Amino acid sequence: MPAAEDDFFPQVAVLWMQAGHDKFGMPILAPPVEIPVQWTLKAAVQYTPQGTPEGVSGSARVDRRIKLGSELWLGALSDWYGSGSSDPESGVVVVSGYSEQLDLKGHGVMSRSVTFAFKGSNA
Repeated sequence: MPAAEDDFFPQVAVLWMQAGHDKFGMPILAPPVEIPVQWTLKAAVQYTPQGTPEGVSGSARVDRRIKLGSELWLGALSDWYGSGSSDPESGVVVVSGYSEQLDLKGHGVMSRSVTFAFKGSNA
C-alpha cells in the first residue's frame, strides 16, 4: 500500500510536456494537460552534472515522469484559457530537474518531484 503522502496533491497545474526540438533547437511542446501537484515556491540553488550552479524558483511533487525543458503553470486548465493564455509568460516555469524516490525495497517509485525556474529568469 502506498504511503498516504503519495496521494496528497492538493493543487493542479497545467503541463506542456517537451516533445522534442525544432531545427533551430527551440523546444516543441505538446498540447497542455492538467495534472495534480504539490507546489512549493522556494529560491534555491541546484547543480548540473557538470557542477555548474543553477538557480531554482521552487519544486513540485508530481504524479508522472516529466521531461526536462517541459513547462508548468500553477492553476487549472480552464483558468489558463480564461486568463493565463492572454499573457503566455505569466507564471510559467520551466522544469530544470527531475527526481524519483524508490520505495524501501527498490521495486517501485514512491514519489516523483521536479525543480523549476520561472520562464525567462535566472532564478
